[in-house]
Amino acid sequence: MIIQPPSFFKYLWIELIGFDNRQGDYGVGELLSRMEIKPEVISILIWNTDLIHSHHGLDEDAPIGLKHCAYQARPRNEEHDIQNWTRFQLRGLIAELHRHGVKVYVSFFDQLWSKEYQRQKGVPDTDEWIDHHQEVRYVDCKGQKTSLCIWKRLADGSLYEDFFVRQLEAFIRDYGFDGLHGADGYGHPRENIAHADFSDDMVGQFEEATGIHCRFDDGPSSLLSILARAEWILNNVREQWTAFHARRHAQFWRKTIAMLERNGWGHAVNTCWTRDPLEAYIRYGVDYRLMEDAGVHTWICEANAAAVELEGWNHTGTPKLDDYRSMLLRLKAFLPNSTMLLLHCVKDGLEQYNVLHHAPMFMETEVYAYANLLYGTQRVLEGVTVCLADGIRKAEWEMFDNLYRNAFDGDVASLPFPRVVWSDEAHRRELESYRYGQAYLNSHLLLAKLLAHGAVLPTIVRIDDLPEAGAGPLVVLHPGFFSEEELTTIQKASGGNVAYIGYGGSSIAGGSGGGSPPSVVPPPKFYCFSLMKDGIEQETFQCDLLPCEWPDKPYTWLCDLPEQGCPSDFLAQAARSLNTAFSAMRVEEHPETVCLWGYTSDDGLLHLFMANMKPTYQWPSVVLKGTYEFNEMLSGGFVLPPILIHEDGVTRLGTKLPPMGTVSMLLSKKQ
Repeated sequence: MIIQPPSFFKYLWIELIGFDNRQGDYGVGELLSRMEIKPEVISILIWNTDLIHSHHGLDEDAPIGLKHCAYQARPRNEEHDIQNWTRFQLRGLIAELHRHGVKVYVSFFDQLWSKEYQRQKGVPDTDEWIDHHQEVRYVDCKGQKTSLCIWKRLADGSLYEDFFVRQLEAFIRDYGFDGLHGADGYGHPRENIAHADFSDDMVGQFEEATGIHCRFDDGPSSLLSILARAEWILNNVREQWTAFHARRHAQFWRKTIAMLERNGWGHAVNTCWTRDPLEAYIRYGVDYRLMEDAGVHTWICEANAAAVELEGWNHTGTPKLDDYRSMLLRLKAFLPNSTMLLLHCVKDGLEQYNVLHHAPMFMETEVYAYANLLYGTQRVLEGVTVCLADGIRKAEWEMFDNLYRNAFDGDVASLPFPRVVWSDEAHRRELESYRYGQAYLNSHLLLAKLLAHGAVLPTIVRIDDLPEAGAGPLVVLHPGFFSEEELTTIQKASGGNVAYIGYGGSSIAGGSGGGSPPSVVPPPKFYCFSLMKDGIEQETFQCDLLPCEWPDKPYTWLCDLPEQGCPSDFLAQAARSLNTAFSAMRVEEHPETVCLWGYTSDDGLLHLFMANMKPTYQWPSVVLKGTYEFNEMLSGGFVLPPILIHEDGVTRLGTKLPPMGTVSMLLSKKQ
């Protein structure tokens, strides 16, 4: 039997506790024997960077320290207790993985332990590099030191990044790694730029880079204190502060990527805390485009909806599945030439979530939903990174490999729903007009909330790919940020079948958008919806905006940015109108509880996906334009075929959906 190669990349993110240094091959053969599909890359998480900071060659063997052998030295996993690996054993493990044809990356966080906490965990107190270099720790807006800040200077005035890149190069070469996986704190900042770093060092770098003076003493309003300085920067020069951080982060990665490429090593970098391009920049000062210009072309996209929902961390009112579907679409449109992999968060032995065992149906839904998001007719994602990959049994790996194979199967030929339009220029204008704490629902959240209300919008297209991307209805979010030329292009490419939603959304708002908005756009009083078919306006309506509900400085990505909201009834009506006018598939009742998507493949079959977002079974009625016959059930755990009723040129499809799960099937269309 010929086994077809997988249609997706498979990476593993794993700690040393996932191997076994008591075995001659360090447990590599046992781990890989559990999987039908072998990973191309394994990223080994050593958690803390002291192993790199203190690296001085491999002439002698010695224990590497428990904190590097598991995430924060967690004492055990499902199979055995933590083991204190040695330097030579780590090098031997990498060589053994190479023998099996697997590349090995190193990964780590910026986190630090206090000596007291280290003693509480029973980990031996050791002298660490950071003990002698407290100057590179974050100083937050209250003057407290937190984790390591990669942009700071050492005491001798040199940049930490220059020291670190030299150490990392020697470390990778000596151990035999094949590349770097840039994780939390390095791939992106841990701290919100409204929270840190406001030390003399970082403020001094900001002053040097911008010419803005923000440390002075004029009596009662002295800005010599950290708190006063932070308040003044955020209230007066926040835009410059954000842009400065974006440049500093890109500079770190420009140096790192140059070193990796010089040695022929690879890379993958985590996206910024599940954030889309707008919020990554606004909240964390991460400009994905600057990162791409610096050489970052492989991204591991954190989209852990199931884990966040299970933890009870969704404070936004928008289902995380829809939040992250919107994020992934927008990220790919912003970085169309980059490779994107899903960070599939299945379990974490330290953080103690376990989607694999506690929400397996939701876990499947995530993969099916994300893997079939489309950029034009191409998948947004090209594979998965299993996180974390230790302690997974053979039967579970078989389930994973089948899930990934099914989710990424099939080539897309045509789309039965409208496409959202992305414009770099519109994105730039939205960023320029954004005023923290005074803005209105941004484009990312507008799309996420439309998805949450049942809009079938799983694909995005760049405006510069029109009209070559093919005809079909288009959706424009916040058309007020699009130029007249762009709107004309959209009208022509869509054949006059287009919906405008949001700021500048219809003639009611003074035109369907266009022009070049001023650098500061005052928040509108209402949003508009306008739908055109064949160039003729069919429907318009509007809504008043809701006031901000969040504080002006939310430090965590678990909360929305402080923005004016949009009423649910407006979003629900917009979603219904979109589906009725432009989609060849829709849910008849309660579309907010059923996610619907699909595509037609080269063989003419409709790949239909239906996800149940309720914790109980559902029997939704799905309307498909055209006459369809059932072909094959691909997922869902049911034996009986769906119920199909043909009437008036449509097919009404009824099938049972598992709680939080997804049913996928193939349908053939009668001519």
